[in-house]
Amino acid sequence: MSGIKAVTFNSTQDFEEKCDSLHGIYTSSTKIFFISPECLINERILTFLRKTKVCLFCVDEVHCALEWGQFFRPGHYFYLHICSKLNKIYS
Repeated sequence: MSGIKAVTFNSTQDFEEKCDSLHGIYTSSTKIFFISPECLINERILTFLRKTKVCLFCVDEVHCALEWGQFFRPGHYFYLHICSKLNKIYS
């Protein structure tokens, strides 16, 4: 299979699916990480992500946070703060 491997990580996945996603990131076989805001604010996930070499991670529904602010979902409110903690903001 060619291309860049991407995985998702969200609350709808079972334990095994989440482990598979994290394993792909840990082994650097996954380069793009789609993560839900609820999972991104988890301190254990943040600690894990600080130690990885993910080329790009994407938080779903950020467009809604920009429109509705902190009233949409608390996870979106902290998005920029979390990105800065991970040192993964690129301009």
